[in-house]
Amino acid sequence: MSTSTSNVTLSCHPSTLFKPPRWLGFRHNDHSLSSFSSYLETRGLSISSPGSPDLLSKLQSWLTFGLLEAVIQSPIPESLLITKNTDGIPVLSRANIPTIMSSWVDRIKGGKTEEFKKWSKNVNATLSQLRSIMLTMLTKRVFYSNPSALSHEDATSTILTIGCIAEAIVAAKMAFHPSIAEPMGFSWSILWVPEFRERYTKELVTERGWCAFTVSSVVGTVNLCALEYLSKVRFEGQKHKDCTDDICQVNMVDVETYKPSHTEKCDTPSCAYSKPDAAMVVDYLTGGDIPIMVPGEGVQENGGAVEIKTYRSHDISYLAISHVWADGLGSTTESGLPTCQIRRISSLVTNVLPQATEIPIHNSAFWMDSLCIPNNSSVRKKAIGLMARTYTEAAAVLVLDSGMLAVPSTLPREALAVRILVSGWMRRLWTLQEGVLARKLYFLCGDGQVIQLSDVFPKPQDMLLYPEQTDIASELFRLTKWRGYGTYTIGDIARALQWRATSRASDETLAIASLLDKDPASLAALPTESRMKELLLRLREVPRNILFLNAGKMNIDGFRWAPVSLMAAHGGAKGGSKLSTQTVKDGGKMSTVTEAGLDGQYYAILFPSAILKAGDTWALKNKQAERYYLITEPENQGDGEYSCSLILLDEAIQRGSAAKAIAAMRNTTESSNEEKCICDYKRRLVIRDCLEAELVEFGGKGLRIFDINVSGRINIRIV
Repeated sequence: MSTSTSNVTLSCHPSTLFKPPRWLGFRHNDHSLSSFSSYLETRGLSISSPGSPDLLSKLQSWLTFGLLEAVIQSPIPESLLITKNTDGIPVLSRANIPTIMSSWVDRIKGGKTEEFKKWSKNVNATLSQLRSIMLTMLTKRVFYSNPSALSHEDATSTILTIGCIAEAIVAAKMAFHPSIAEPMGFSWSILWVPEFRERYTKELVTERGWCAFTVSSVVGTVNLCALEYLSKVRFEGQKHKDCTDDICQVNMVDVETYKPSHTEKCDTPSCAYSKPDAAMVVDYLTGGDIPIMVPGEGVQENGGAVEIKTYRSHDISYLAISHVWADGLGSTTESGLPTCQIRRISSLVTNVLPQATEIPIHNSAFWMDSLCIPNNSSVRKKAIGLMARTYTEAAAVLVLDSGMLAVPSTLPREALAVRILVSGWMRRLWTLQEGVLARKLYFLCGDGQVIQLSDVFPKPQDMLLYPEQTDIASELFRLTKWRGYGTYTIGDIARALQWRATSRASDETLAIASLLDKDPASLAALPTESRMKELLLRLREVPRNILFLNAGKMNIDGFRWAPVSLMAAHGGAKGGSKLSTQTVKDGGKMSTVTEAGLDGQYYAILFPSAILKAGDTWALKNKQAERYYLITEPENQGDGEYSCSLILLDEAIQRGSAAKAIAAMRNTTESSNEEKCICDYKRRLVIRDCLEAELVEFGGKGLRIFDINVSGRINIRIV
């Protein structure tokens, strides 16, 4: 019942969080179709008191059968969702959801009439209503109100089952004709509360051999259906036992003590190192040329070192090799690589790739950082400046990753997508531009065959029926955006970098500058601490929600709002604001970076200046509008006190919702310009719209409450 390879297993059993919950026996069948809100009423029922078994059985049926029937406007017999587990107990199963969605897609695909438009609006209205109900149920922990009727485990899986069904609806409703379709919206990550994240992370790391850093990245990124699918993947051994949420220790290397590895099949005790003419490589790079390696005659024979000839890239067709140093292929021009590795690479370039792709590579010509980038720092900067050209001009890019070499190319498409997604190659900084700039991107698998990245993308019809496939592939699809659409924004980079880390933090801006059409060589000449500031200044226009990223902030005047790094800036498993991928051209909400600070229009809530203690909870009230807000900090951001006179948000907060915000202090000395409010950045906050009763409850605990003076959109310079 499982598919196994050398170090990975795809199990039939997902995380216990997604175990089919026990069905409480509500009689759904034999009633006419109804709207979502009237589902119980048509059965002569209403919501009963919290905690009763009757209430929980009603909710189970209403929020699953009732939801589906209201959306697809067709009867759903109990037999489609209710089955029996191995103990003979009736459970709520999603196994037939793709079948249900397929039938619905066939009915709505291509429809343009007013009837279809009304149908599309009804779907969105139903999902919106479900979202509000689920938020209320979670807040009041209704599903956990009667453990004797619904155990804690079944309550959790009931919630996530409802969320997964909602995600399936969101995916399938893309079948509505674009001219009448309602906007997508409705992320169901709202149901993925900290309690679930912690259980999921512990289960994958301690029981399924996952890297904690990879889990942290995944949990903060993909949807509920994808989380279920990913939890089926098991890794053998204790390879990642020392990894943390912030770093994968396996993929980190000490450059000072690092040594490349020989191939597994190397049986020559004295296998020598082969290397190119370092002086020629330096000469080419200094002159602005890309050095290309061609192993000489005798490369396939055992014995000593082989000659590696060097050519200019514009004189020869070549393959670029992309790899992770932790897999043992790292080096420099001066040191070279074990000859066994040169033989292996030469064979791949000459035989494997051309046979699979029909791409002719002249004389085994290839580019690889381990041979083409010298150790000399000034020449290394030259090579970095040429990196974009190196990968853009290569006939193809071949990825050599130990994780992909542990699986055969014959795995199902979605399983291969997962393996790429969680590979060490996807975890490293430099491989981002190597993948993005590639004309064609290939991965070598354990059976000696290669697969192209596009081979693992779901088919259009599957995107409508299997939201987990679409979501898993979306992170990989981002790698094709530059080639396919001619654009790659800082938002795209930030989302890609949440998966990645580097052994040299100073390399971050150098590795991403070319993707933003900025010169990395000139950044390399700057002090490390100034590079991100300079990159932001060169971009000038940035998404205005950059202000709310979870990243650590710069300690530079005018840039205390700015992220030190985009890696993990979205908060990983903790969640956080996603930097917008839009630009000025496509209607993005942008702010302007200046030497003096970040200029933009934000929603501000102003109140009398106050001295607040870091980590405290406090509140704001607007009695006239009957609005109340509870203010907390998302995480520890240091001790001490800070002054604050306004809160900045991206948009006005909706009733009953929460949003990321920042605390700021109006700078009365600098704010002489009436058109722009100048304020000092203080710290990140979370603001939640709440009821007056909640403030009264907190008031007994010494809650400080401040009256709001004014609120609305204003022009801000944050420094």
